[in-house]
Amino acid sequence: MKHLEDFVAISQSEVPIVMTGTKKAVLLRGSHGIGKTTILKNWGIANGFDVIVLLGSQMADAGDLIGVPYRCDGGMEYAIPAKFKGDNKKLLILDELNRSPKDVRDSFFSLALEGEIPQTGYKLPAGSRVAATMNPDTEYYQVDTLDPALLDRFHRFELVVNTREWLTFASGKINSVLLEFLNKNQVLITQIGCRAWFELGELDDMALGNYKIAASKVGKTNASAWIEYFRKNIDSWEDIFANVEQRSAHEVCSALSRSLQILEGLTNSGQISSLIKKVEDVITRLQKQKRKEELAYFYSEYQGDCYQILCESDKIRNAVVNFVEEV
Repeated sequence: MKHLEDFVAISQSEVPIVMTGTKKAVLLRGSHGIGKTTILKNWGIANGFDVIVLLGSQMADAGDLIGVPYRCDGGMEYAIPAKFKGDNKKLLILDELNRSPKDVRDSFFSLALEGEIPQTGYKLPAGSRVAATMNPDTEYYQVDTLDPALLDRFHRFELVVNTREWLTFASGKINSVLLEFLNKNQVLITQIGCRAWFELGELDDMALGNYKIAASKVGKTNASAWIEYFRKNIDSWEDIFANVEQRSAHEVCSALSRSLQILEGLTNSGQISSLIKKVEDVITRLQKQKRKEELAYFYSEYQGDCYQILCESDKIRNAVVNFVEEV
């Protein structure tokens, strides 16, 4: 059974090829936070599956998978989980397979092999697929060693992070300055994990530039390097307003947030009036471009702490009214 120890290395871009190329269950092994489950979910959604993700570490027993028994006409039936209902093909993903209870793995055994649960008679709809993810069985993870018979039910792959692929995937989804930083320090992506950097990159600039927040996600040493780079390279909100048409939604929303935080703290009427005019201008330009995401963000901020100041502007008030009517 030596071959069962072998997991074939693949990159993120190869997972869809594997899922399309075989009808057998697929098992992805890899460190935490590199996108194992996300890649499987995205493939399933793109190919018309109802995607069901079961988190193995949070399943108390097999009942969470096979359903709850009840008496019926002198016999025993099972009320299957609601998420399994429907005739559309399903992609069933058992996340953290080697953290799940043994009876869950035993029930999953039959799903991986035959697409059915013998105890209940439930069968996955025609065309359904089964996949699972797991962390390596090493001293770094508190996981169980899996039964070779269960492993033998899967095509087994080791998901290896291709930093260039991940940077392409993250482009436009995370802060552009952080993307530049990671492009110049690609080793940090694999050292820390994609998830930590992605979640950091989704924060607004105020949080993104906070050392303690960054350190809580990527560690003190990496946070220090990142914050130094960030402070040298971050554009001011005024720079972003100046060419808002060429800026990403993330950048514009961040700039709006920073400008409104400054507005909230101003007491000088002249400074308040000057800043409101800048906000009026950028909102007008966003309307012309039909930038709905940024306008929706501004609408949510408009109702916040700066409401009393902003509503004094006829241009801003009318822009908000028009946006709400269009929605």
